[in-house]
Amino acid sequence: MAVPETELMLLALYDFVPVALGSLGALFVARRLNRTMAYIGAAMVAAGGVGKAVAKLLSALGAGEFDQLSGMLFPMMGCGLIILAAGAWECRINFLGWCCIALAALGIAVPNVQGWYLIAVIGGTTTLYLALGRHALRERDSTTLVLLVMTVATYLLGNLARSEQTVSLQWIEQTLNTVGQGAFAAAAVRQVSGHARAGRTPGAMPSRGTAAPNT
Repeated sequence: MAVPETELMLLALYDFVPVALGSLGALFVARRLNRTMAYIGAAMVAAGGVGKAVAKLLSALGAGEFDQLSGMLFPMMGCGLIILAAGAWECRINFLGWCCIALAALGIAVPNVQGWYLIAVIGGTTTLYLALGRHALRERDSTTLVLLVMTVATYLLGNLARSEQTVSLQWIEQTLNTVGQGAFAAAAVRQVSGHARAGRTPGAMPSRGTAAPNT
């Protein structure tokens, strides 16, 4: 049975909601790290999501398929998340960041390898969530920890929803994704706000009693 064009367009527009929330979360993680490369990583996360959402909207409008736009998702988002995750774990990220930028460019230029970048998305997301959870525990911030648990749970449920691609399941997947990205954004915003209230200088998330190098 054909899916009404209006429903496809609404679904495509809805795709921008989790993209905006995820981009906001990535921006606040970068703000807490306060490193230029972290902001570049956040921009890569946003660009990957926006590219995919725009391609989906153009397809729903009947403008054709834009594989290069949609193909940005895994390379850009995966490599951007790895940069943010490395920074959140107090690693030096300048050299790693340039390597990730080069790998993202390769993934966009060579469509046949884009599927492999899903590993980077999953690894980067999981590692970043673990880092944020660790800092929430260290700072005894139970609210942020609850939000992160919600994010991880929704992320896992979203993977289950990808088992089939009926329109109904796409709505479920997008809703789960929206809740998860909203929780991630709320957790990131709260950590930055708590950092500011504590009077700490923005920079790498502190380890026990020592500040990480601002590299």
